[in-house]
Amino acid sequence: MKCIVDVRKMELSLSDKSMRDFECYLTDMAIFPGNYHLALLTDTPEQVVMATLFKNMHENELLKVEIFSTYNGASEWLSLVNHKN
Repeated sequence: MKCIVDVRKMELSLSDKSMRDFECYLTDMAIFPGNYHLALLTDTPEQVVMATLFKNMHENELLKVEIFSTYNGASEWLSLVNHKN
């Protein structure tokens, strides 16, 4: 499964609770069996940090995570076509 998660409008802080909540949110998206490709759209330094921490810390070997600042970059990585912003 391929998925783009746009967190650009989310207000994130670097607290322990925020990190756990963010991890649970993203992990819950990958509950279906099979390989996952998750593209995270970020806009702020805090979002990039949280996304990077998640990418480096998640334990699901079937979940591939990349971080992007543009929809086009994310969709190119996921090999999506004909999608609009």
